[in-house]
Amino acid sequence: MKRSVLVLALLAVACHKDEPGLATSEAPASATAAATSVPSAPGAPASAPAPPSSGAPSASASVSVPPRVLPPAPVTPAAPPSSGAVAPTASSPQPAPPAPPAKPVFSRVSSPRWNVDFSAPGSCTAGTDCNATLRVEALGDYHVNAEYSFRFVPAAVGGVTFAGGAPGDFARQGAKVGTLSLRFQSASAGPVTIAGTFKICVCTDAVCQPETVSVSLTVPIAGG
Repeated sequence: MKRSVLVLALLAVACHKDEPGLATSEAPASATAAATSVPSAPGAPASAPAPPSSGAPSASASVSVPPRVLPPAPVTPAAPPSSGAVAPTASSPQPAPPAPPAKPVFSRVSSPRWNVDFSAPGSCTAGTDCNATLRVEALGDYHVNAEYSFRFVPAAVGGVTFAGGAPGDFARQGAKVGTLSLRFQSASAGPVTIAGTFKICVCTDAVCQPETVSVSLTVPIAGG
């Protein structure tokens, strides 16, 4: 009896070992245990843990550097083309501007029969001859008498001498106008008044009477 019970127990244990579900369920567990229990190969260095990141890029990383922008070079304006004239320097004295030309001087005496004008260029110099002109113009029905001797008789002026003004210096310019040329010279600079009488004759078909006209003219005289 006892031997039969022992045989049955051994059979039960053998059957329990041959069940497939139990064999497969135990195999992974033993494999996992083996994997976790396998030590590292001798001599192989253990992998060092990665150092903590410091935020700076590594040497092998590509860093984008913006290009340096240089300021534009100053532009020098081009010099104007030379006209050939030499510009005066700041230290060189500037030449005085030329004096404006002297204005002519003029005076007039009038009547219902004529106008008499006395004029000079106004650019006279002391010690040189200066020109002057007497002009007569007949008015209305009057005309210049072609047969009369027109002449100038100067008044005495200190330091002034006269030339010309004779009948031969008179010239008719048409029937109504005639001019008489004369010259004078002043010994000193300054304004000089030349004066005298101008003997004229203007006529109509009914009237023809010579006349004496007093004339004067102040002329500026420059230093010689």
